[in-house]
Amino acid sequence: MRYVIFAVLTCLILGGSLSAQEGHVPASALSGTAPSVAPAAGQNAAEAAPHSTAHAEHAEDGLFTIDWTILISQTINFFVLLMVLKTFLFKPICGILAERAAKIAADMKDIEERKAQADSVKQDYQKRLAHIEGERDKIRQQAIVEGQKDKAAILAEAKAKADSILAKAQQEIGIERDKAWVQLKGKMVQLTMIAAEKVIDASLNDQVHRDLIKSTIDRLDEQSTGETSH
Repeated sequence: MRYVIFAVLTCLILGGSLSAQEGHVPASALSGTAPSVAPAAGQNAAEAAPHSTAHAEHAEDGLFTIDWTILISQTINFFVLLMVLKTFLFKPICGILAERAAKIAADMKDIEERKAQADSVKQDYQKRLAHIEGERDKIRQQAIVEGQKDKAAILAEAKAKADSILAKAQQEIGIERDKAWVQLKGKMVQLTMIAAEKVIDASLNDQVHRDLIKSTIDRLDEQSTGETSH
């Protein structure tokens, strides 16, 4: 931008210098057009001829000279214009560029901060996820151990209940068997007495009768004991 402005100013200065030089028309050109403008008398032409010739020579010599007044004025105009442009153009543009650079730097800083926060959140999430997975495995192992303990306790309780039921059943069976045996013995005694009355002579006394019944019952008890042991 600065180079463009400098080039524009240079062109303006050169254009002003050329315009100033074009304003000084050579005397030869004026002398060439003088006869067509107004015809003069012989006396006026004779008086003007030396003056025109001198002016033409002076103008031809001035084509290769520097007009210091124009150069100084153009230089002053250049620096004045440069100060104006610096005040009203360069400074605002530099300010805008500085603000833009500051905004870009702030945006980059904000992006870096957000990236750092995102990385921190990601690491925190990964740590929490690893902790959750560890707790899940721990709970699973604990559940397996508790399940095995519960299984052993259930099996032990079931075995104890089965043993208790079996013992109770055996006890009830024994009681029922004893009751049945008592009833059977009573019936057998009755049958034995009836059979003995029919077979044995009626002359048997009561003592002999009782001894016979007792011996029969004893033999039945021995047989019952032997069957129970088997």
